[in-house]
Parts: sequence; C-alpha cells; structure tokens
Amino acid sequence: MSPEISPSVDSEGWFVTSSKRIDLLSSNDKLLLPQIQSHKEKKYPIALNFIIFNVALLLSALFLTCIIIRTLLIRTKQTAAIRHAMIQVVEHKDLSAIAKVMSHRQLDEIAENLNQLTAGFS
Repeated sequence: MSPEISPSVDSEGWFVTSSKRIDLLSSNDKLLLPQIQSHKEKKYPIALNFIIFNVALLLSALFLTCIIIRTLLIRTKQTAAIRHAMIQVVEHKDLSAIAKVMSHRQLDEIAENLNQLTAGFS
C-alpha cells in the first residue's frame, strides 16, 4: 500500500513553509558556527593544560609510590638481617653474627649497635 496524499495539504504552502525553515536553520548555522569556533579556541588551551597537569600529577604519584615501595623493601630487608643476626646470637650462641648495614638510619643504627655488641663478646 502506498501512502496517499491528503487533499487538505497545500503542497505549495508546505514547500514555502519548509523553505523558510530551512533558510532560518541555515542562517542560524552561519551565526552560531563562528561563536562555536571561538568558544572552542578559547577552551582548547584550558583543556590541554588540564590534561597536562593531570598527567604530571599521575607521574609524580607513580614516582612517589616507587620511592615509598623501595624504602619499604630496604626496611624489610634490614629488619630481616637484624632478626637473622639476633637468632644467630640467641639460639646458636654465635657471637660472630653480623647484621648487614644498608644505610644510616634508625634500623641501621640498631644493626650497627648489634654488631658492636657481638664484636665486644668475641
């Protein structure tokens, strides 16, 4: 079945009305397009700076996370070395046990003091 054209629709009036609407839309496009371009040109540097800032922030966070993890690993190794040396002294009566000093901070001072203590008994 093909749609039938209603006899009450004036085809010439419809064409004139449609042409006017198309002309109105076209003129709105011509008016709004430069405004949209201008707005885009103003906002693009802001968006780009925002993205650059977020990438820099992310990289900084990753760098700090790596430093923290590295520090924790060193502390864990130092604690294990001190524990091992203390077990050697207490359980095996081995006064020549030495805890490896990995840096010069609090745990390392403990390791150094333990080494001096066991060296005093040897």
